[in-house]
Amino acid sequence: MKKFNILLCAIFFATQIFSQTISDFENLPLATDTFWNGVDLSGAFNSGKAAFVNDYGGGYWSGFSYSNKKDSTTIGVGNQYSAITAAGYSGSDYYAIANTYGDAKIRLTGDASGKTVKGFYLTNATYAYLSMKNGDAFAKKFGGATGTDPDWFRLTVTGLSNGTLKINSVQFYLADFRSPDSTQDYIVRDWHWVDLQPLGNVDSLIFSLESTDTAGGFGMNNPAYFAIDNFTTAENISFKVSGGFEELSLASDSFWNGADLSGGFASDNAFFVNDYGGGYWSGFSYSSKKDSTTSGVGNQYSVITGGGYGGSNNYAVANTYGDAKIRLNGNAAGKTVEGFYVSNATYAYRSMENGDAFAKKFGGVSGTDP
Repeated sequence: MKKFNILLCAIFFATQIFSQTISDFENLPLATDTFWNGVDLSGAFNSGKAAFVNDYGGGYWSGFSYSNKKDSTTIGVGNQYSAITAAGYSGSDYYAIANTYGDAKIRLTGDASGKTVKGFYLTNATYAYLSMKNGDAFAKKFGGATGTDPDWFRLTVTGLSNGTLKINSVQFYLADFRSPDSTQDYIVRDWHWVDLQPLGNVDSLIFSLESTDTAGGFGMNNPAYFAIDNFTTAENISFKVSGGFEELSLASDSFWNGADLSGGFASDNAFFVNDYGGGYWSGFSYSSKKDSTTSGVGNQYSVITGGGYGGSNNYAVANTYGDAKIRLNGNAAGKTVEGFYVSNATYAYRSMENGDAFAKKFGGVSGTDP
């Protein structure tokens, strides 16, 4: 069987070590049982390493406000600055309220900008919660008269990086009545953690709301409000880069392929898994070979570049006929991997360039095969 090898050349794993900053709003000036809604036309308020954007005009606001109100019972827009929990996360005094009828946006500041956001705690605003629970002059009671309507109310968070909207998003259901089992229906009234790490590195976040209550053709009928607390950024304070395999002991123009049955090799903060048996190997090996010309499996431990990244001696070769796996270890485990440098193995490159007894020439005879 042809053993097709993909070379990973001088893998530099940059494993980030983070500090974090929590925007808990407790530092903001506010009288008891009141709120700030942007009436000062400042356009935003700052807490932690984030700016919470606000738009105020004509007596109306959108975006973010902050509050210490405790009213979880009064219905209607007059109570738009309260969280259904009647307090911030873990009983704290302050929290933020979002109104997504305009732009609800958070800009990261300082060394948090361009980094990963860990997440935040989320719950319903009292105004939105009681509207979904009971219905009002504008919106239906969720579940309808029978309680069986499959209604839902969903928050979507998307990220911006250098002004470009990222593809990934994070969603959270603030109410969900879709289950065939009505006992599973819910409207959120506690604080829940929302993990934003899947968004990757961002400099801003955009928040939007959708629901099934759109009768009338004017968009969502239930109030477009929610509450957040403990918005947590992660600042990159340092990172550890692997040494590119140069610390591994290897004779000139040689390789290690797991014949010692050790099951793999470690380089700095990563372990490269290897499976060897019956004279064959898979997973990862490492090499210092320089042969970029010889075709065939006899040259399976060489890279087409003739050396490691930046002219270094050592590099790793991967054979994916078995499991090609890298485990992070030490303080790298569970952290973000920045990436690695990659090139073709000479064996793979020459096979694709010329074809061989097992594989076609890429492009085919005419050079036009896709």
